[in-house]
Amino acid sequence: MSDQNILVAVDETGATERVLDYLTPFVLARPECRLHLVCVAEGVPADSQELAALEKGEPFPELHGDVDHRKQIESLMQALDRAVERLKAAGIAEERISRQLRGERGGVAADLLEEAVRHGCSTLVVGRHRGERLRHFLFGSTAARLLEDLSDMVLWVVP
Repeated sequence: MSDQNILVAVDETGATERVLDYLTPFVLARPECRLHLVCVAEGVPADSQELAALEKGEPFPELHGDVDHRKQIESLMQALDRAVERLKAAGIAEERISRQLRGERGGVAADLLEEAVRHGCSTLVVGRHRGERLRHFLFGSTAARLLEDLSDMVLWVVP
């Protein structure tokens, strides 16, 4: 685990922009810091043919009978691209940024933790979604689930 590796959870909401704006001055002041942007595609299986094609740089397969996640995957890839561009525009070199779109395996929180461990991250940063009190009350939040399972890692929740 490295104090210089930070995993940033990316989604299609304004929470990602708030996280990046909050994190940018911290990262700019630490040239050794690396950012790993991870987006978990909810409802898209980890073994999705579409994700496999994307990783290989191949065109999306034409699926018959399976759920077509193409639009969701394309939208999430655009969110990752926007996040990278925002960081670059703020002065963070692209070499310090990695990005990954992954299918859901054990739930968003578990998948983010798995990626943080895999990348040797000491810090995991998520944004708080505004106006989702009922959903939070009924199902809990990703941040709450992360806190339950987190060990040897810092969690930042950006409001």
